[in-house]
Amino acid sequence: AADRIICTKKPEDPCSIFHTSATTTRAKQMQFTHKNRLTMLGMLDQSLKFKATDKFLIGFPLFHISCVLYNHLALAKGAELIVMGPTGWLNPKLPF
Repeated sequence: AADRIICTKKPEDPCSIFHTSATTTRAKQMQFTHKNRLTMLGMLDQSLKFKATDKFLIGFPLFHISCVLYNHLALAKGAELIVMGPTGWLNPKLPF
């Protein structure tokens, strides 16, 4: 039916692999499952209580796990997503 999402993936199936930056130890790959991702999104949603009228300002690199999570949450809520340019927080045009 058009009103349901049908997913053939299991909660323990991998959904993404992130590479660490090796700032504290050697670089490594971290695998996230669908359950990991949905659990993290649920915790963010419950604690931050974002609404469709909110605006998300993304200052992380787009490949960073935090950015991916906030992007998904913004899209799920129908909120506005504002992505900073390559200078990020160093942009002198920011009003703060």
